[in-house]
Amino acid sequence: MTNPGLYADLHQQMRELADLVDRVLVGLRDAEVENANRNKLAQTLSDLAEPNPDDLSIRLLAISLGSGQGNRQKWRQISEALRGVQPNPAVFDDLEQFAQLLEQRQADALAKMRGWM
Repeated sequence: MTNPGLYADLHQQMRELADLVDRVLVGLRDAEVENANRNKLAQTLSDLAEPNPDDLSIRLLAISLGSGQGNRQKWRQISEALRGVQPNPAVFDDLEQFAQLLEQRQADALAKMRGWM
């Protein structure tokens, strides 16, 4: 895969994940107790939190998002909170920060895809 193709795929993954985060935030604000989107996001964050994920697309996404120990720990905490019956209100802030990180990394991937970086 060419570099533009790699970044296009990465950009698409981040966009889909950002959409999922948005749907989960809306669901949490509407006080939905059980939600398939919430479970899917919790699993994705759990996968991202693994030091060496088996899924190469998850591994690339984690590297692109900054898979340092601090981020992995935060992603694991958010995942566990989302799996709880009533998530802690701090989860909203954590998800908002994660959404901002995704937005920044999407812009970076788009710039690299277009050869601007």
